Amino acid sequence: MKKKMTKEEWEAEVEATVTALPSEPPEETVDILHERGLIGSNILLYSAAMVHDPLENRSRKMVKAHCTFCGEEVYLEHVPIEGGCHMSQPPAPFGFDDPLTKELVYHGLSCLCPSCGAGVEAIHIGRFRHTYEIESVCCLSLHNVRGHLALLAWVIVKECNKQGETFFIKRPYEGMFLIGGKPIRVSAHKNNMGYGHVWLSKFERRKRFDIEIGDWVFDEIINPDIDLIEGTDCAHSALGEYMRNCGGKISPACYLLMWNKFPCIENLTRNGCSVLLSDLIDYAEGYGNSYSHKVLNYEKVKERINTEAVKPHEILGIEKGEMHLARGYSLFLLEFYKWVKAERGLRLDEEQLKRADIFKLSTLKELLSGKWGRFIPPVVRTVNYLIKRRKIYGGFDAIGYLRDYWDMLLKVYRRMPEELIYPKDLKRAHDEVMLRIKEKENKELTRKIKERFDSLDALSYSSEALGLLIRPAASQAELITEGKILHHCVAGYAANHANGKTSIFFIRHISDPEMPFFTLEYKNGKVEQNRGEHNCARTEDVIAFEAEWLNHIRNLKEISI
Repeated sequence: MKKKMTKEEWEAEVEATVTALPSEPPEETVDILHERGLIGSNILLYSAAMVHDPLENRSRKMVKAHCTFCGEEVYLEHVPIEGGCHMSQPPAPFGFDDPLTKELVYHGLSCLCPSCGAGVEAIHIGRFRHTYEIESVCCLSLHNVRGHLALLAWVIVKECNKQGETFFIKRPYEGMFLIGGKPIRVSAHKNNMGYGHVWLSKFERRKRFDIEIGDWVFDEIINPDIDLIEGTDCAHSALGEYMRNCGGKISPACYLLMWNKFPCIENLTRNGCSVLLSDLIDYAEGYGNSYSHKVLNYEKVKERINTEAVKPHEILGIEKGEMHLARGYSLFLLEFYKWVKAERGLRLDEEQLKRADIFKLSTLKELLSGKWGRFIPPVVRTVNYLIKRRKIYGGFDAIGYLRDYWDMLLKVYRRMPEELIYPKDLKRAHDEVMLRIKEKENKELTRKIKERFDSLDALSYSSEALGLLIRPAASQAELITEGKILHHCVAGYAANHANGKTSIFFIRHISDPEMPFFTLEYKNGKVEQNRGEHNCARTEDVIAFEAEWLNHIRNLKEISI
């Protein structure tokens, strides 16, 4: 059994490890990043030049352009740009004509190298101080330092000098390692107030530990070498398996911290639960008070898994035969499965879980957890219903619509009529119930509109020859429906219509009397407006019908409108 270090021994080992940390990334880093397509940008460095023209026997102002990809220099037509140094104009006083496209190119625009055809960015030499940064990328490498696994981040910068020569600067950035169960943070930059970052030539220890080296994708990790990890004090962390199997985003620092605190994490990784652990890290990550650096909230980890258990299924709180549901599935989908099993006594199969995973699981769980009177939503039927509604209506908020619809249904009927719970046309059913509630909430307005209908109904008229009819609005619901279908604002006239300040009439086809066609406002003895869909103007048959109706009502006596 390994002897436990004293505090003095631990401090000495920490200092020795920090001193032994490499000051440069692995030698092959640039080549690896280039092969993975993370580094590869180039520029066309251009400047003004005087070139002798033998035909005219004089010197001409041209543009000398140097491509950092092929190294060739060419001379191009000089094009002055008026006000080029002004902030609102291009940042160089001149550009050049692209010989391929004949378009003007100036600083910051993408173009093709006239020599080799490579994609480049035009950069004016006036934007250089000593050098120009073409691109930079951050990467992570793993190292065995004195038997400790060190995660070290690097910034690789591709720069160009005024002669067009490119070179790489490799800067140490952030890092961490574990010694004796304690995390050690190292950094190679300081925040110099007012002057940005000051870069150091080597890593230094930082007493305060926060997770700054962040999340990565697999291509950014230079050497995810499992054999290297196995030769360190983190050999039992299963970090290599986690990085290779966790999916798109990798959080090696957070993973090591979580494993260091809860060693049972290794058992989950080796049983194919890397994706689930990535979700757990996402959930447990937070932000501290020191420059908003990330921290790992161990209490949140304990909320989701049983950190005292050893066997994978016991850690996750499921049966051994259900472990296949934890492999490759998200943490939140597994928790949804557990909730359905505990609350409803139902074991969802993999196909049913995949169907549920289409939705935001926390929102779906909230819907299924609700109670509407005696009605408790059945899981499978509700999920299948929601999926069909999404296919019919596209990517609309099916869960939100259904929840609102059920709330209103209970409000109107004080119970849940079985035949109305899962309507075929959810949007239409939702709107109809909403209209009924609005009518119920405004009984006085409804009463007045009904009285207006009774007094104006004598003005209703139909023309068999034109195939049209006209009648007054009978309810607020009708006014709202009219406005929604025809896409105009007649619903806003409800109060004025109810109080007799104006009169709203509906024009319909006799063959389809329930479908809105045109909406007419009659006020002070004349038609104020008569509009169709999207407030379109009257058609010829509507104009003829309106004239016929006006002639009809003039012959009526003792009608006050």
